[in-house]
Amino acid sequence: QSTWGDHSMFVVVGGYSHAGCADPFGQLGGVEKVYGDRIPKDVAAPQGIHIFQLEDSGTLKAAGVPFIPSLLHPSFLCVNQTNQAVFAVHELKDFDGQADTGAISSFTLTAPSKVLSSPQLPLFTEASSCHSHGIWPCMIQPDRSGQFVVAANYGGQTVGCWRVQQGKLIELASKVLLEGTGPHWRQTISHPHAVAFSPDNTRVWVTDLGADAVWELSFDSQTGLISVLHKHHDIIPFGSGPRSIALHPNGRFLYVTMEMTSTVMCFEITSNSLVANGQQSMLPTGWPNHASDDWQSGTQWKEYNNGLWGAHLAISPDGRFLYASNRLHDSISVFRVDESSGQLSIVSNGSCGGATPRHFTITSDGKWLLVANQHSCTVVVFSIDATTGGLTKSAEHYVPFPSNVTVISADTQVDAWQLVS
Repeated sequence: QSTWGDHSMFVVVGGYSHAGCADPFGQLGGVEKVYGDRIPKDVAAPQGIHIFQLEDSGTLKAAGVPFIPSLLHPSFLCVNQTNQAVFAVHELKDFDGQADTGAISSFTLTAPSKVLSSPQLPLFTEASSCHSHGIWPCMIQPDRSGQFVVAANYGGQTVGCWRVQQGKLIELASKVLLEGTGPHWRQTISHPHAVAFSPDNTRVWVTDLGADAVWELSFDSQTGLISVLHKHHDIIPFGSGPRSIALHPNGRFLYVTMEMTSTVMCFEITSNSLVANGQQSMLPTGWPNHASDDWQSGTQWKEYNNGLWGAHLAISPDGRFLYASNRLHDSISVFRVDESSGQLSIVSNGSCGGATPRHFTITSDGKWLLVANQHSCTVVVFSIDATTGGLTKSAEHYVPFPSNVTVISADTQVDAWQLVS
């Protein structure tokens, strides 16, 4: 019996090497002071990229041993189906003897027929790595042709585009420098955070936490050239900190979480502009009871930045519901999406099943939502009610400081891996 079992759906989890990574409140206020016993005692040394089976019951089963890449902090992963490869960012400040740059890397996927029949074979094989051309790269995505990947360098103010071939990073095709500031103490420079390609593969949307902006970049799918078309900032409240981004399946609406105000904004995409179309709080009324906007005076974890620390968002495959996660409050909000206007209405807000829900994903069948809870060191699985959009906890599994979760499945007919989240 193969240790991979008969299940074809696999969960791939990236993470950090310690609790204070990518955490301004933990770094400045002290991790122990901010989070206390919310972080498990005696956390095992992180072991790279963890792999699980997602079983029909919604439980997770470890699949082999974790894959340990050469570089630290494989904090965000994306799957490139065309190349049958996984690409990762490594949130570093120097790489390969060069300062002021992080790294990106790629791993080819072993064919499903080989993995399923020989469980001793690793799922990943290291293929390439290179400079990210900016410090602390935090997100990477493939274009819709599979010939390029684009990554955002949070600390470097840059977005780069790389040509890929047979699972390897071939060359830097282009990069852009983004500029801007905001009123918050975390907004002294531009901080590109998330990237998303338009359905027609001609534009790249980039959130900028430091400049309170959503950048619209042109993209040439033949050459990989990216260039600035427009900086959308007048329509975004100052000090809000745009973080994560999601496109509605109909291609008409774009949604962004605001990290520093814990709100979700809806935008309508027009032929020549981005139009603000409503904003919703991600938190229940009355949170927190006592708060401070100064990290130095905070005495409890929920007081930092007034208890506001928005994170990720994702839309159900049918486009009917939007989900958004809140750190500090440790919750996931569920919103109903109006199909004609794109506007949101709150359905519920409930526990993420752990602490600091940095990232989550929804499977393409719309049945499961999986959360990476960074500080409780857990990946939690929720079942999704197809009618109400509500979440019910199904299972959880220990993973040291998880930061990203992705789901792939084995298509045995073509012997290839498919992205299903």
